[in-house]
Amino acid sequence: MKRNSFLALLLCVLLTVLFTGCTKQNANGQSDATKEAAAGNAQIANPVKTYDSLAKAEKVAGFTFTVPEGVNLDGADYAQYYWSTINETLIEVRYGGEGDEVCYMRKAPASAADDDDVDISGDYNVYDTVKEVEFTLEDGREVEVTLKGKDKKFYVANWQLKGVKDNGVWNYAIGVRGIPEQDLLELVKMVE
Repeated sequence: MKRNSFLALLLCVLLTVLFTGCTKQNANGQSDATKEAAAGNAQIANPVKTYDSLAKAEKVAGFTFTVPEGVNLDGADYAQYYWSTINETLIEVRYGGEGDEVCYMRKAPASAADDDDVDISGDYNVYDTVKEVEFTLEDGREVEVTLKGKDKKFYVANWQLKGVKDNGVWNYAIGVRGIPEQDLLELVKMVE
């Protein structure tokens, strides 16, 4: 009987040593198996951060963004309801409401590598109509806007412009539910 108890104890010790030896631990006491499992569940950080005001988004991004408090589309008024940054370098303002978004406006600094075709809209749809429109702003600056749409309605405007207050060069974009070209250009004129 003692011999069977001794063998059972010896077997338990050997199994414990065997299983303990299978998982190598690092200096923090974490096993490689635990570390690998954690790495498999690693997630990429969300680049979008939301704020409760445009001023807070501007503070994080480090630049100002002049947009209207509200927009009138198809005879209805819509107020700002959402402010965010993407990678803390692009500011986005949305109009309408949760589930009823009608418009968004974006601004980001242009880099030296950017050319005139920079599109920060985030709209990757293919449109039947892509149109370049040039006009002069009230302050005398020339702007060339790329409009994208279909069926005589436009959904996206993007452009690049040198700032008045800071002399920086900025990329802009507006995304809307389909509206006439002139209405979209009027929105472009409200953004700085």
